[in-house]
Amino acid sequence: MEDNSTIQFNTALVSPIVDALMTHHDHSILIGMTIKLVALEAEQCALKLSKAFFKAKKAYRKKAEAYNSVATTNKTLEEDNLALKQAAMEATNRAKALERKWSEANLKLIDKDKELEARG
Repeated sequence: MEDNSTIQFNTALVSPIVDALMTHHDHSILIGMTIKLVALEAEQCALKLSKAFFKAKKAYRKKAEAYNSVATTNKTLEEDNLALKQAAMEATNRAKALERKWSEANLKLIDKDKELEARG
């Protein structure tokens, strides 16, 4: 990866840069421009592209952070949902056990009542 602070000169890029300038300026204006003005215009275009690139990169990072945040929240919600399901199952099992004990205690009371009636 190249350092952003250095720009390498590549002669293959001269033609596309000039073509880009031609689309932004009337041909007659470009002919009247000095090499310094053409270079300045190319530098300004490069700066605009650089700003657009960094803006897009920043937007991408924000979206990636938001996605990671949503993924983390989703994982937490899934874990909480599982814990709630387990707690509900445990509560249901406890309720069934208490119901069985209550039923057994009720049967014992009925037996005691019958015993008392038989005696008395």
